[in-house]
Amino acid sequence: MDGANPQASDAGPGTEAQPWRTLARAGRAPELQPGDTVLVRSGVYRECLDILVSGEPGKPVTFSAAPGARMLIKGSEPVDGIR
Repeated sequence: MDGANPQASDAGPGTEAQPWRTLARAGRAPELQPGDTVLVRSGVYRECLDILVSGEPGKPVTFSAAPGARMLIKGSEPVDGIR
């Protein structure tokens, strides 16, 4: 997961070389299996999330910051011209 990577695409495979662009895509990815972890790279992710993927008892699907990454998930959109 890397919204800033020019190779990122929600139509891609979600690999390190070709990551998904949005958390929303990862949240509904049928490719994820019980026990998988989605690593999220640094960035501000302005999205509303509806996590539809799950795991099984003892093997959850997890979302985590990638090692050394600083990320922020915001459901808000920036509004220009308001002070």
